[in-house]
Amino acid sequence: MKKKTIWILLSVLLLSLSASCGWFICRSVFRSGESSGTCGAGDDKITWDLDRKGVLTIQGKGRMQDFSVGGPPWYQKYKNDIQAVIIQDGVINVSPSAFFNCENLITVYISDSVTSIGDAAFEMCENLTYVYIPESVTSIGDDAFLHCSSLSEIYLPQGLKTIGSEAFRGCRNLTEISLPDSLSQIGEETFWGCDGLTEMKIPQNITCIPMRAFLSCINLNEITIPENVTEIKDCAFRGCDQLTDVTILQKECRIEAIDGEPAFPQQATIHGYADSTAEAYAETFGLPFEAIS
Repeated sequence: MKKKTIWILLSVLLLSLSASCGWFICRSVFRSGESSGTCGAGDDKITWDLDRKGVLTIQGKGRMQDFSVGGPPWYQKYKNDIQAVIIQDGVINVSPSAFFNCENLITVYISDSVTSIGDAAFEMCENLTYVYIPESVTSIGDDAFLHCSSLSEIYLPQGLKTIGSEAFRGCRNLTEISLPDSLSQIGEETFWGCDGLTEMKIPQNITCIPMRAFLSCINLNEITIPENVTEIKDCAFRGCDQLTDVTILQKECRIEAIDGEPAFPQQATIHGYADSTAEAYAETFGLPFEAIS
């Protein structure tokens, strides 16, 4: 239902952009005369076109080229003109740094031929509000949505396997995100500073909660670490000021505290099995412990 709602909102926004055009954007793109070109990797025939409404369309068949060095061809002249991005069927990736710091970008539609979202693809898009990610996407790269501070909810597809380091760091208004059961890896600092998150379900395929993964998620109030998780890195939930209950279901889970920096805040009650590493951790750091049966 949430996925359908997001798609409806995206459709409305794209239609509104098609029906009206802000004076600055029309003037800027119209006067340039160079608002289209190629952006395919190698011999792949991928093209881009930015229209007068601020809609950037990527189309063709194959891979977009890597823009992590040098930036995309639309960056210098048009990055502030882009309000919407449509990646059409046939394109198989969103390339690294493709839309880095497009500060007026609001909405993104990605077709179901895309399988990966590259590093820093939407980093620093501070007005990005709506993103449609299809079921075909299996990986989201490092910094992909770093500091997208207007993003409030995002649907992650059920085939997603990996989320890179700092992918959603600083998305402070993000209130709704569900990690799919298919997910097997999240990177370090992935959700650092996601102030709006109040709950999070860790999928069964995750085996490690990385360093600072949920650091300073100040409104997260409870978390259950499933049995498959065998390691929790230092500062994983540090600074989660409202976190009051932590349940750890793996009796032998390794909980790091490098240089005395614990994984959990001091106010949290640890729930776990008697004689478990969770109980030992609570005793070491003076946290309340409640045994589960």
